[in-house]
Amino acid sequence: MTEPNNKWLEIIEKLMVKAEDRATTEDERASIIDKITYLMTKHGIEQDMLAAKEQRPLTASHRIFKIVGTYPNRKDSLLQAICHAFGCFAVTIEGNKVSVFGTDDDIERVFMLYMSLVLQLDTALANAQVYKPAREHGRTFNGSFVSAFVSTVIIRIKVASQRAKEDIKKASEGSGMELVLVNKAQIVKNLVSTVFPRLSYRRTSFSASSSAGRSAGTSAGQRADLGGTRISSQHSTRRAIGS
Repeated sequence: MTEPNNKWLEIIEKLMVKAEDRATTEDERASIIDKITYLMTKHGIEQDMLAAKEQRPLTASHRIFKIVGTYPNRKDSLLQAICHAFGCFAVTIEGNKVSVFGTDDDIERVFMLYMSLVLQLDTALANAQVYKPAREHGRTFNGSFVSAFVSTVIIRIKVASQRAKEDIKKASEGSGMELVLVNKAQIVKNLVSTVFPRLSYRRTSFSASSSAGRSAGTSAGQRADLGGTRISSQHSTRRAIGS
């Protein structure tokens, strides 16, 4: 059903090298980026289905991360979206700390993708300063840019994740994919309820008062590499989010 882990990583690595090549056009890059996101989601679901078939016990754990840098609320929303796409659950605690619940493999995928996107956001924001109108306040432009970037990337993550689930369901009719995902979600939910028995939910939205910042942020979000720069031990040195 699935490629061995090392084979899967090799495929992702090759796609990422292509996405990072300066000779690659933006249209080509967008296609590669969406494929990377799709494959990450698909691989995770297939591994869950294989574990169920082999009757291996599925366990959930949680890991506390600290969101660092500016615009923590936007980054929190980005992290929440990635968690949802990969079958995890995130609880924001103490303002800039987030407890991520899920299987160890899913949490690692969340970690890698989030780290990459935050680094890309920081780089894109620095490069976007050339588009800031001379008379516009920097904070207004930057806030609108970040909001648009995050909103655009979240939409792409949701689309790629849903497409992967639909394709697996079509190709594996009768395999019980939905039941596997429901069971995993319940295991994760049970752990969340144990750790946070009185959890409340909130909905977050962001305004974008700068049209120039919003436009630049949307464009940058459309070009964002949803696979990061590498899936390897190199991610352990990234400091966009830390435990």
